[in-house]
Parts: sequence; C-alpha cells; structure tokens
Amino acid sequence: VKKFFEQYIPHEQVVTIGVSWGSDSIYLLYCIQTRWKEKKWKPSTLHIMSCDHNTRENTQNEIKLVKSYSQENSFYTDKYEGSNDDETNLRNWRHGIFIEHCKQYDCKLLLLWHHLDDRIETTFLNINRGCGKKWLEWLQEYTPHFLDNTITTVRPLLSLKKEEIIKDCNNLEL
Repeated sequence: VKKFFEQYIPHEQVVTIGVSWGSDSIYLLYCIQTRWKEKKWKPSTLHIMSCDHNTRENTQNEIKLVKSYSQENSFYTDKYEGSNDDETNLRNWRHGIFIEHCKQYDCKLLLLWHHLDDRIETTFLNINRGCGKKWLEWLQEYTPHFLDNTITTVRPLLSLKKEEIIKDCNNLEL
C-alpha cells in the first residue's frame, strides 16, 4: 500500500476517501492517515466521507465511530433520504455525493476500499451478466470515475485479499 501511495499520491493534495465501518475501509483510512503524518501534510487536505444509506439501524453509530477515527482530518457525511433503496440507486447516490464533494473542494482523487476479493467477485458477476470487456476491467487501481472523468478513482487495496486486511487490522488493533 505504501508503494501504491508513493506512485499515485507523490505530493500533498486534497484527497477524498470513502469510509464505511468495514475492516477494508478502516484499514485504508489508517494507511492514508499514516502517510499524511509521515509526510507532515496538512490534515485538512485529507477528506473523509461516510454515507448513511438509510438501510440499517446501526449506521449512525458506525458513522460516529468513523468520525472518531478521522482525528483532525476533514470529515463529511450525508444521509440518503430517497425511497428507492436498491443497490444501483444507492451506489449512484453515494458516488454522486463523492463527485459533488470532490468538485466543491477541487479534489482530483477519490480513494475507495475495494480489495482483491471484490475485484474477483465483480469480474464473475459481470461475466454472469454478459457484460462486455469494458465492464470486466471495471475494478482497476487507478481509473477515471464513472460519473465524472475529471476525478480519478483510486483503489490502493486491490492487490490484497480480505483475509490479509483483516489480519493486518487485528495486528494493528484497529
């Protein structure tokens, strides 16, 4: 992950990271915060976003925990108020919020927590759906965002298995 950051985030800039309470996103948050501290970059240039899809009772408590992990970084949250909560609508709403935020704060990089298991699952789901080659390659480390190609989606954990992330989280006591 450190090599990835050195390649794709070589200098201080405004970066937005989407964070849920899952081990993968908390691990990514820990890694990026560590990079910011090591480089002595301004904490305010790291933006943490957590979205409440309004589909589970526990989500507000999880968002409070994410906020507590966000330390001195800029923290933002939004809550879905719609009535159509299918997976596609929620994903489009969440990514719309990410894009709106990135534009407002002149952020060109959006970090997401996808890992190797997600990449494999997405590939098989897309094959099963009969998607073309473009969608088979959808989960890449560094790609233009599907809603706005002026913003780049960055997935630093794509080479790690979920079990490796959980092991590291346990070792770090996250």
